[in-house]
Amino acid sequence: MLALHALRPVALLAIGAWLASLIKNDVSIADSLWPLFILLAAATYLIAAPQTGPRAVVVVSLVAASALCLAAHITWRSWGEPKDRCYQAMRARNAPNFRWKSLLLVFGLQAALAWVVYLSALVAVLNARPWHWTDILGVVVVVFGIAFEAAADSQLARFKAGPAHQE
Repeated sequence: MLALHALRPVALLAIGAWLASLIKNDVSIADSLWPLFILLAAATYLIAAPQTGPRAVVVVSLVAASALCLAAHITWRSWGEPKDRCYQAMRARNAPNFRWKSLLLVFGLQAALAWVVYLSALVAVLNARPWHWTDILGVVVVVFGIAFEAAADSQLARFKAGPAHQE
């Protein structure tokens, strides 16, 4: 079944991310990798689909643009910052052995959610019908959303960098 096809590579990426988190002793790297889990699911479906058309390439390209922008932003925002307080609280609640529990609680959950999130776009990847005006509207909405998110992230960074907003 094609819907399960992306689960394996996404799970392997999650395990690799978990192993990296053990080395860093910081599970917050999952935040930067979350969008890449979705991108990996998208690319896997594009490669595994029995037949694809221009719609599939456009959908996966838009997912790639969004995922790479979000991953870059999250990585840049958290670079050099102390460990995320949410993950510190999760570590405290799940002690002892949080390092092992984080495989399921953090990385396994994010891998499963990424797989589920992308299932909705799988329909577009597998759709071989000719382009319709709704496809064009969808592309416009997604491109606008990516640009809007990038502008909002930039504004937030400038706002937080102001001297009156230093923590």
